Amino acid sequence: MDKESFLRLGLDSSHIDLEKSDEIYNPNTNKHIIKIYLLKDDNIFCQHCGAFNSFRPRGSITQKINHSSLLENNITILLTRKVYKCDCGKTFRERNPFTIGKQKNTKEKN
Repeated sequence: MDKESFLRLGLDSSHIDLEKSDEIYNPNTNKHIIKIYLLKDDNIFCQHCGAFNSFRPRGSITQKINHSSLLENNITILLTRKVYKCDCGKTFRERNPFTIGKQKNTKEKN
């Protein structure tokens, strides 16, 4: 997927792995499904104890987010985020750059 596609949707592409991400369009239902994979973030820390580099990968989870833009609607984003387990025993997920908190819709790019 290219940067222009994300700009068209109003999403910031600076955190996205453009090589792995993909868009699928179904003309029968007029629905866009966008699979997004994030780039590795070097500033990851445990959100429970605050430790850097004291965790290991524990898999990934796919989050479903509804999105619409001025040009298109019926867009579903499938965001794959890594899950980590810290030495303190807690698990946490990679940061989601598209929503705030537990929102189910994307926020607009500033």
